[in-house]
Amino acid sequence: MEEVAQRYPDDLHAQTLAAAAMMNTTRWVYWNKDGSPKPITEKFVALLESVIERDPTLTGTNHYYIHAVESSQTPSLGVPSAVRLGKLAPGPGHLVYMPGHIYLRVGRYADATEANIRATNADEDYMVQCATQGIYPVGSYHHNTHFLWAASALEGRSQVAMNAAEQVGNKVKENYPHAAHKNSSRLQAWMSVPYNARVRFG
Repeated sequence: MEEVAQRYPDDLHAQTLAAAAMMNTTRWVYWNKDGSPKPITEKFVALLESVIERDPTLTGTNHYYIHAVESSQTPSLGVPSAVRLGKLAPGPGHLVYMPGHIYLRVGRYADATEANIRATNADEDYMVQCATQGIYPVGSYHHNTHFLWAASALEGRSQVAMNAAEQVGNKVKENYPHAAHKNSSRLQAWMSVPYNARVRFG
């Protein structure tokens, strides 16, 4: 993909996909423990920034840039992308919730909460309209609802947090067979969220 990007330097989608391909070679481990970037991280961050400089309205570029910098020592670099992305893609739940990754890191808990309220609403609209099956209603939707619990808990919005927590726990019970709970640390973590909420808010 990097070769394609080099061959077509003015194709911003090719540049973005090249950066995404680099990110996939070191999934979620873009920064060293001391906060310094891995060598390939410097490369794809620079590539994404060059695309944003030329066209800040590309959905994919803003999405990947949020992922690229959220765990860095300067997550605030992702704030402009977070603000833009929330307006660029109001339909897909995953993209609606993505700004929360940055807002949570920089202490904008109210914005993170609102992003995830919109995301879970978008998810529910999509699932009803498409009678969706597969991974989305049992994976991404739960993730967005769990994120809503985390953001609203940090914000101190107890009722929103309690409602989101109950929703996460109940949906896992509804959508997964009991046998799956024993074999998935993620499902077990999600099922514990209502108890964590009660400990925090009573």
